[in-house]
Amino acid sequence: MFRKRNSNSTCPASLNVTIVAGYLITLGTFSTAQENSETQLEQAISSGQPLEHVPVMPQPAARLELRYSAPAIQQLQQPHGFNSVQVNIASNNMNIVDDAANEPSIAVNPVTGQQIVIGWRQFDSISSGFREAGVAFSSDAGSSWTYPGDIDPGVFRSDPVLAADSNGVFYYASLQVIGNDLSEQFFTSADGGASWSSPVEAFGGDKLWFALNDTGGSGDGHIYSAWNTAGNPFFPATFNRSTNRAQSFQTPLEIPQRPILGTAAVGPDGELYVVGRGAGTQLWLLRSDNADNPLETPVFNQVTAIDMGGIIRIGANINPAGLLGQLWVAVDHSNTINRGNVYVLASLDPPGTDPLDVLLIRSEDNGVSFSDPLRVNDDPPGNNAWQWFGTLSVAPNGRVDVIWYDTRNDPSSNTSQLFYSYSMDAGRNFLPNNAASPAFDQSLGYPTQNKLGDYIDMKSDMGGAHIAYAATFNGEQDVYYLYAEPTLLEDFFTDGFESPATNQ
Repeated sequence: MFRKRNSNSTCPASLNVTIVAGYLITLGTFSTAQENSETQLEQAISSGQPLEHVPVMPQPAARLELRYSAPAIQQLQQPHGFNSVQVNIASNNMNIVDDAANEPSIAVNPVTGQQIVIGWRQFDSISSGFREAGVAFSSDAGSSWTYPGDIDPGVFRSDPVLAADSNGVFYYASLQVIGNDLSEQFFTSADGGASWSSPVEAFGGDKLWFALNDTGGSGDGHIYSAWNTAGNPFFPATFNRSTNRAQSFQTPLEIPQRPILGTAAVGPDGELYVVGRGAGTQLWLLRSDNADNPLETPVFNQVTAIDMGGIIRIGANINPAGLLGQLWVAVDHSNTINRGNVYVLASLDPPGTDPLDVLLIRSEDNGVSFSDPLRVNDDPPGNNAWQWFGTLSVAPNGRVDVIWYDTRNDPSSNTSQLFYSYSMDAGRNFLPNNAASPAFDQSLGYPTQNKLGDYIDMKSDMGGAHIAYAATFNGEQDVYYLYAEPTLLEDFFTDGFESPATNQ
């Protein structure tokens, strides 16, 4: 299922396209002006139909040798133990030039903690919109990485989402695009990402996200998928499941409010949550209490309109042809008083002059009601910094981890840094924000799509947060791994968890 990458594979001119938030759009559709970019992307989201036919053809099978530049970044060190390692590297640990890698997703083997897999959108050439399912694996907890080649080579793929189950099996969901047809396929790996199964058809559509039921209950091994209304051959259905660990998938179902641009999560009792934006700007949280019953059709019995203190923005200059982040939902599985807490987080445009903040809400009653929004980023309000790609994960002990890109240290907003913070009191207070990466120019290395993808990803364990993110430290888009350890941060702060990010 792999092939090695090389330098001069070509793509037909007809592949010069972009997929944005559920729509196939020819290059040049969007003005470089920010207001035009945002307006037209939002219109695409709202129109509900793909805009272009894309005659995708496979890449040539014959490949040349890989292109190398300087050695890949093996340890990009920041204070407080934030050490980033480049993931998309050649077999001799060299960086591969003139390609682009973005939109990473990460999975960690919960059995050993040593096996980690990262998938991403792989563009072999920045002069082409053709992308494939990039994947790399680590067998030493992220210290070193092997990139064996792309999964299912020669096939146009996007929107990777990864997870691993309690048996150590990895799952890789990938959007396949052939002509006007968009469909989701799943691959599995039982050897830590070194090899992958043949694809399993999973229906689906653009911006799919899936949640894995690993609770040990009646729904153990279920996979729940939700996707956009647009770029969706099964409209108005936007949801389905597998009850047999991705061996097959059930016919898609329509669900209340048809939420888009969001994610899904499973609670400790097998309850399923889906979050997203509905019609207009309204955000919704859905809960199903019977999705874990393989003999019943899933019903979403709780539908909650949520107020997060801001609205989703799409296609601003910070990421011209993409999202500025998606809606994240995560659930506390700890054996504490916070077990079952539901958290929703996103980068949103709040009232006032700030263009984007990372905002979090919390539910203590299974998604029926939520707290007031909490601003996680602690820079001064009104300084016009962008906090984008806000991402959420909850550790087994209940620690709430949050990462995002941040322009606060560059008044021109031409560069971003990865930032990290966490909460040990159910999201009421967060540690002072920390820059986890050096600054990088987010506009460098665009492939024919002018964006750094639509999301980054994180998985939390007892010791810290496993992070996969894209950055341009090499002057091009590459994927990096970082393990953020809260205990290393605590040594630098003596005032507990007090910070400007406080919401009682």
